[in-house]
Parts: sequence; C-alpha cells; structure tokens
Amino acid sequence: MNILFIIDSLTGGGAEKVTSVLANQISHNENNKVYVLVDERNKDEYYIDSRVTIISVEKIHHKNMILRILQVLRKIFIISVTKKKYRIQTSIAMLPVASFYNTITRSGEKIINSTRIKLSASDYPQHILQIVRYAIKKADINVAVSNSVRRDILQMLSIDSKRIITIYNPCDIEDIKQKCIQEIEIKLNTLFDKWDFTFVTHGRVTLQKGQWHLIRVIRSLVEKGYNVGLVILGEGELSDKIINIIHEFDLENNVILLGRKINPYKYLYKANVYLFGSLYEGFPNALLDAMALGLPIISSDGESGIRELLAPSTDCDYVTTTIEYAEFGIIIPRFTSEISYDIELDSSEKMMETAIINMMTSNDLMDKYKQKSIERARDYNLNKIVNQWMEIIE
Repeated sequence: MNILFIIDSLTGGGAEKVTSVLANQISHNENNKVYVLVDERNKDEYYIDSRVTIISVEKIHHKNMILRILQVLRKIFIISVTKKKYRIQTSIAMLPVASFYNTITRSGEKIINSTRIKLSASDYPQHILQIVRYAIKKADINVAVSNSVRRDILQMLSIDSKRIITIYNPCDIEDIKQKCIQEIEIKLNTLFDKWDFTFVTHGRVTLQKGQWHLIRVIRSLVEKGYNVGLVILGEGELSDKIINIIHEFDLENNVILLGRKINPYKYLYKANVYLFGSLYEGFPNALLDAMALGLPIISSDGESGIRELLAPSTDCDYVTTTIEYAEFGIIIPRFTSEISYDIELDSSEKMMETAIINMMTSNDLMDKYKQKSIERARDYNLNKIVNQWMEIIE
C-alpha cells in the first residue's frame, strides 16, 4: 500500500514526533511504501527509517503577498504531482495547514486529517480556523487526538460522528528506556546532585505551555527554604521572556533553561517529579514520555487531553477546582494565561506548591505515582496505537 504523510517539518512538536513514529513503524511491512512530504529538513529532526522516502518542498516564507500566493500554488502542484506519481492510496495530514493541502489535492485516494488540539481553546487566527473546518468537513476520516478534541469538533461542526474517531498518541517505551540511560553533561550532573529535589518539564517554550507558573512556584519553595531545582527542556518564542523571569527572581541557581534536546529522556531520567503547566493540550506527548520513565506527575488541568491521561474515569471536560489526587497523577486547577511578576502566588500556583510539598514529604505518595505512571504509559504502547491507525489507513 502506498501511504503519504504531509507535515510542515519533522522537528520539535508532538505531531512531528508521531508522524516519524508512524511512518517508521508502517514502513516495516514490506507491502507498504511510505512517503513523508515536508516543507523543510534540518539536523535536529526526528529519526526516519531509510525505508521511508522523504520529499522536501520549499517552505513558504515570502512576505510579499503575490510571491506567497505563487509559493502556495507551487506547493499545491507538487503535492498533487506527488500523489499521482507514487500512486498514493491513503494520504494523512497531521497539522491544520497540511490538512488543507491534503484535502484540496485529492486524487482518488483516502484522505485522513488529524486534529491535534481543541479548536475552541486554541489561539489559531480566524483564517486558520476556517481552513481547519474546511479540511475536517472534506476528509474521509478525521482523527482526533483525544476524546475532548473529538467532542469539541462535533460541537463546532455539523458532521457525521462516524467520520471522527479518537486515536491517542503512541508511546515508544523501549526507545525511551534505551535513550534515558545515556550520560548527560558532567556540569549538569553536578547541578542535579546539588539539589535535594529536582523537577523537570519538557515542551515548547510558548504561552500555551505556561512554564512561568512553574518558575513562580519554585521561587516560593526556595524562599521557604527548600533546596529544589527546575530543569526546563525546550525552546520557543518565550525563551527570552523565561530567561528574564529567572533573572528577575534571582533563580539562576535553581531554574535552568536547557533548550531543545534531541534526547530529552536522559535529563528526565535524572529528575524526581515531572511538572506540567500547559493551559491547553490536544494530547500531552511530553507528559506521557515522562510517565514511561516512572516520573510522578503534578499537572495543571489544562484543556483537553491532560485529564484523559491522568484521570480517565472522569468526564474529559471536567475541570477541577481543588487539588485532585487522580488515578495516575496529581491535577491542580487550570493556570491563567497572565504572566505575573507578583510575589504572591495565585490560587492554582498555591495548590501546585502544596501538591509538591506533599509529594516531597511522602515516600508513599511518591512510590504510588511512580508505579501509576509506568502502568499508564503501557496503555499507549506503540503496537496498539499503530494497529489502530492501520485499521483506518487500509
């Protein structure tokens, strides 16, 4: 079977990671020919098996409107030619704009578009939302990354519910276990050893991810005399802002922004607890990866997939107002989007601080959530999720 994935790049985010994992796994079947069409390539992209054919298209970068339109038309032409040349039978797009291109270049193949985020909670501009709505309506199958995302689509659009299914992101537990035991830099090892308790978080440094809330909580803990540290893995448009906040709070010895790492698992493995401050998520890949390493989780109740991962027995749209000791992690009320320099913590930050102190002072609580994390990660094992994808691809 000839299968095409369309995505902006193979670097950085959850959709990019899932694309690389699915393409690699599907290509292991000799009856499948897998192609991945991307805008750009670079040295930091996720690993792609040699059996997968990568097709690069020039990234649309011109600011001049006429030149941008010409680039868009050129990209549409290249995708159309690619589908015909390789006799694509199923074409899959993982991100909003890619879904639009996938839909309008239909050439007799099955069209699958994946929605990775709750549209009603996103900060997408209006023209992107219109593109997404069009792509969802025209696709043969839409894959929502969580039940909350699926419900959101059905509430926003008049569409047959049978054309929207939920497939969660996979967790390659064996790959994570192999990579986590690699050595980290000596100077960082020393830093980890200096703290009595190390927290870690991983993801793009953007407004959505809310890392500044975690820094504020760490500052309060340090002021109370706790010898703790926070390692932030990732980069993004708020990186400079986060660095300024660290300096403003005099936390250079307690909060480290490491940037994006090709192998984040070896740093996660050194930590005691994983903190997550996202305001909203489609499905939190980074959280699941941390759970595969047995890290206890303390997370905000961000919109969408977080609750489905940590508290699956509750309604996916329920929002807690107190500290919730859920089945697979501790959930605190949703953070705000305001970046504050106030000394006083807001109510959600105070509850995260309380949850952290409870975790640090209770070995039983730590051990419980370590085991629960490992147990939950197994529910998203690679083979199970790949099989779900193959059921709709074929």
